[in-house]
Formats: sequence, C-alpha cells, structure tokens
Amino acid sequence: MIGFDAMACGNHELDYGPGILAGSASTLNAPLVSCNVDASGSAELAGKVSPYVIHTLPLSGKKVAIIGLTPADAATTSSPGELARF
Repeated sequence: MIGFDAMACGNHELDYGPGILAGSASTLNAPLVSCNVDASGSAELAGKVSPYVIHTLPLSGKKVAIIGLTPADAATTSSPGELARF
C-alpha cells in the first residue's frame, strides 16, 4: 500500500530457503533486487532477483538506479539452498 519501488533481498528473506522467498517474490508489487546475489543456480529463484532496477522519478522525470545489497554472510547465516554465489 505504501508503493515500494523495490525490495532488497536481505539475509532474513533467505531464512526458510529459496522456495519461500520465491513464493513471496511472486506476490510483490515491486521487483526483488540484490546486486551481489547470483540466483541463477536456484531453480526457484532464477529470474526473480534482479541486480538493479531503473526508476523514473514522477515529478522530475529523472532516472535513478535502485540496488539491493545482501549481506555476504547470508550464505552461512541463513538457508539459501542452491543459491549460487554471494
């Protein structure tokens, strides 16, 4: 309802594995972003995590890039499953 432009993929989004995150990503009205996660190795998440999105500001028309950063230790502090690389 707030109108998010993007959602970063943090370590807690991966706590219950890639399948749960993939299901949540499918219900978002905004893209899921992380520029330091390669999700191509996960059948559930492939194509659902983008490194960035370009957003056009409504009043000025200027374009901005929105990135997300996932903590590098998420590989060991959560359950990324077959997620290839951080």
